[in-house]
Amino acid sequence: GCYLSGTGRVCGVSGPEIEGQACSGATACQPGNLCIGQLASGFCARFCASDADCTGGPGSLCLTQLDDGMGGAIPGVTLCTAHCTPTNGRGCPATMGCAVFQESMGAMRTFTSCRPAGTGTAGTPCMTEENCAPGHFCADAGAGEECIRICTVPAGSECGGGTCQSFGDGGLHIGAVEYGYCL
Repeated sequence: GCYLSGTGRVCGVSGPEIEGQACSGATACQPGNLCIGQLASGFCARFCASDADCTGGPGSLCLTQLDDGMGGAIPGVTLCTAHCTPTNGRGCPATMGCAVFQESMGAMRTFTSCRPAGTGTAGTPCMTEENCAPGHFCADAGAGEECIRICTVPAGSECGGGTCQSFGDGGLHIGAVEYGYCL
């Protein structure tokens, strides 16, 4: 497979991991993928030239650029964001959760990607998303930063008897699914 080494490309014996699987090391993934993330929480991401190359499913867009170590991006290298499920982290390695992001400019599209996950469940104090377990995010619900459960609107079966509240302003959609938070 063709892999990155610093800012250059090298050929190497490919690893067995496929897109979305946990990995460690530059050549741990099958050809066409690259292991990105931190050592303990890396995952295979697919190289892409356009969104059409990101065939994982809704939430996967050709957006991820890699830092060249000098504050810029490595030219000619873009990866797909992970297609994953925010309510349970499916599509990400077991040690990671699925987060929803929005482009900071341009079309302002929403997309998903894997992030390191902690163990905090609903009501657990947090400082970052990484303190919260898969299916949760960190926000101020009125009593300080805490982990809040993500749910699907309107069903909200993840809320265990509570209600699933929409994020408002048209809601938060990934594909045909609207996500909200448990009250």
